[in-house]
Amino acid sequence: MISVYAPHGPSTPALRHAEMLADQAYPQKPSFNETDISDKPGVIQDLIANGDEIDTIDADVLFQQRAKTLLAVDELVVDVIAKLEQSGQLENTYIFFMSDNGFHIGEHGLSPGKGLAYEEDIHVPLLIRGPGIAPNTIITQLTANIDLAPTIADMTRIKTAGFIDGRSLMPLFQMDESKTPDWRKALLIEMGAMTNTSASNFKGELSPVDQTSLPFEFEFPDSPNDYYLIQVGDGTYRGIRTDRFMYVEYNNGETEFYDLIADPYQLENLSTKLEPAILTSLHTWLEQLQTCTAKDCKTFEDNPPVELENYP
Repeated sequence: MISVYAPHGPSTPALRHAEMLADQAYPQKPSFNETDISDKPGVIQDLIANGDEIDTIDADVLFQQRAKTLLAVDELVVDVIAKLEQSGQLENTYIFFMSDNGFHIGEHGLSPGKGLAYEEDIHVPLLIRGPGIAPNTIITQLTANIDLAPTIADMTRIKTAGFIDGRSLMPLFQMDESKTPDWRKALLIEMGAMTNTSASNFKGELSPVDQTSLPFEFEFPDSPNDYYLIQVGDGTYRGIRTDRFMYVEYNNGETEFYDLIADPYQLENLSTKLEPAILTSLHTWLEQLQTCTAKDCKTFEDNPPVELENYP
């Protein structure tokens, strides 16, 4: 496995790339610097109020710097492929290219960071190349990092450990496009708390980090607001992401619900407008997903409560 630091802050590119990509602009969505955040939970509103203000210039500069750092990663990938070709192992090797988190820059008025339940943060790139995977295959089903271990086990023809929550992606690569796959209907998304003592001591008090970030270095080494979110306690959350909606419960009792078909940019939190029966079903399903293990998770992922089938 090769792990690179780019594009983490301070996002300093290699000198050979420093003058490149100067015309790149951050692809702003309608949620960029959203003006009406009255529907957002209090913990999110506090995060927005206490974060760095970010405008179009800030977003473009950070986006360019991060993109520049990835040019060296591109060169690394080329070198790895070349070595595999030279050794005659390229066609016998599976290559995974991915990240461990997404990143937001100004969406909903939030300063740059990665720890929230919004679409920009929970989506990550995943490219896989190798035997049995046709070029240009695109998988649209809900997948997550929990699927990596069973996928690699499947590729290497070994038995997946019984405690694994995820499932192999290989059937999706080999699926008949005319058929609807038997696949999960939901994924658990979550952010836990961080204590100021060792992980083995759960009596540590939760406390926010008091940091001030420098211009264009919002994430040095990571966004202070990400640390604030998980340390204040109220910002920890558990949620459900389906192909139609996202539902989140924060530790302080606040909730969010977005209809991703009608509102893909998550501009209107509908949680206060949901019927009690729907809220109960969402809460019950979330409890099942967050406490399940192994095969039980597959059962809960594949079978939403009756009230939530094809909802909203």
